[in-house]
Amino acid sequence: IYSVCSDCNSKLGSRVDSKLVNHTFMEFARYRHKIRGKKGGLSNPFAGVGVLSDDPEQKIRTEMDDDGNFVTRLLPKIPKLESGSTHIQFSIDAADRHLKDTVIDKILKRNGIDRSQVNFYEETERSERPEIHQMMLFDISDFKIGLLKIAYEFTIDTLPAYFEDEVGKIIADILHRGDLQAMKGKVQFFGNGFTKKILKPLEHLVDFENDNHYLVLIEAKALGLICQVNLFNSISIAIQMSTKQGYLDRNIIVGINDIRKCTFEKLDICELVKRTYSSNEYAFQFWFATKDQLSDFEAFQSNTEYEYYYENDRIPFYDRWGRIRYTSINDKLLQPNLSHVAEGDDVNEIITKIELDEELFVMLSPGMRFVQVAAVRIIQRRIGKV
Repeated sequence: IYSVCSDCNSKLGSRVDSKLVNHTFMEFARYRHKIRGKKGGLSNPFAGVGVLSDDPEQKIRTEMDDDGNFVTRLLPKIPKLESGSTHIQFSIDAADRHLKDTVIDKILKRNGIDRSQVNFYEETERSERPEIHQMMLFDISDFKIGLLKIAYEFTIDTLPAYFEDEVGKIIADILHRGDLQAMKGKVQFFGNGFTKKILKPLEHLVDFENDNHYLVLIEAKALGLICQVNLFNSISIAIQMSTKQGYLDRNIIVGINDIRKCTFEKLDICELVKRTYSSNEYAFQFWFATKDQLSDFEAFQSNTEYEYYYENDRIPFYDRWGRIRYTSINDKLLQPNLSHVAEGDDVNEIITKIELDEELFVMLSPGMRFVQVAAVRIIQRRIGKV
């Protein structure tokens, strides 16, 4: 999207984008895919302070090296010197061992003790894979404004007429002001942002499991224009972009942001089916006047050389006198007045039965036999996902 001025883009970054970018789920996703930030660093989803489960007084911090490996470090544990006590014990991470004298000097100075009056003992302890407890906070509301921005930008970039939509204007104002309260009261979200149920209608066509970013524009009779947003297969939500219908004209638009190839593409319903289903296969429903004609055809069909006659790589339709009526069966099947009956399960295969409204024949080999066709089934089998 290149239609946002620099001033607005800066405001959106601080008021809107940050709510999503800094969400704990997004930090985990960016770390998992080694996606670096503007300054070149990786996100540390474990940033903060935890404690050892067997020693809740011992605080730890999980840091990250330049290669993205986690390094757990003990924070200095320095108890107060109790009145009348003759000894004090403190712990320090091995990586901070060079700081131990500085820590000792601070303890002695704080308690007014001369270093010459103290005996020092050092013990080294190594713990393999210690259990750590750390509290994490998960925002379950404010991050949705970042998803709303993504949905709005995709919708208006795909459908220019949406710029004048009444709901669209409300959303634009909410985003411009970063108004979280208005968002919660005026925008209809479907799902809590983490459920996958909203993806089910398209999961046989779209590979949501591959961690790409997917945006889907659809229309529903009772809801209007809906935009689904799926990021890293970790955050998923649907948003009502308009109460109106007619923007898509029974179409579906899928936006795919391939995070590995760093590419973005949009597919309409035709391209989506083309990419996920096989090319058309044709099955003819023949018509025979008598049982004898049917029996004769069944015997003919068992011939190993049985096949349809092609002309210029196309199957023609003929009239009863053997003259070509349509140079390709598609010339007839694409006529809008023909009856269409949906068959198949629409998941693994799409089958459309088209009933013919005139007397038409196909030629079969061997022997140039003409057989009347009553209907044609167009079959497409699912071959993959996008």
